[in-house]
Amino acid sequence: MHYFCNSYLTGSKKIDECFSLYQAIETDPSRLKLIKDKYLARKKTKEGATSPPFAYETMEGDIVTNEDLKGKLLYIDLWATWCGPCLREIPYFDTLQEAFKNQEITFLSVCQNDTKERWQKMVKTKERKSLHLYAEGDGGQFYKDYQVDGIPRYILLDAEGKIIDSDAKRPSNPLLKAELAELLK
Repeated sequence: MHYFCNSYLTGSKKIDECFSLYQAIETDPSRLKLIKDKYLARKKTKEGATSPPFAYETMEGDIVTNEDLKGKLLYIDLWATWCGPCLREIPYFDTLQEAFKNQEITFLSVCQNDTKERWQKMVKTKERKSLHLYAEGDGGQFYKDYQVDGIPRYILLDAEGKIIDSDAKRPSNPLLKAELAELLK
């Protein structure tokens, strides 16, 4: 149950139910503490909470923060050049961005756990058009706050920087386009 709950807390919308059930049956205090810590951290990125801050570098070397991007819906792609599933989502991401190009939404790609050179080359070679930022190393506190333990990962924020979905649908999911259209009404 420990491993199931640990995994479930990462991608589920029903974290309260999961933790409540786990808390009722776990007898090992150290294991309970691990899951409780994860649960409490996960609560900070639930729907309606203010997104944790970030500050990452653009291709030109400028720093962009989440505060700079307020005022529009924000769809964030967390990825890396070496990540096969991330690369498979790129065409869908680009198509989605094109479909909403004149709407009040910003598409943001943040590359982490990669070299800056490989990231820059990939963005130029693939002619990526979204806003691209580079997160050095493991992505820092923003990634820790969102408990990013696998990529690709997508996050959807409203125009005020509040979390709509900390585990948003992938661009290849046909339901995402309808969800974005509804949010933009």
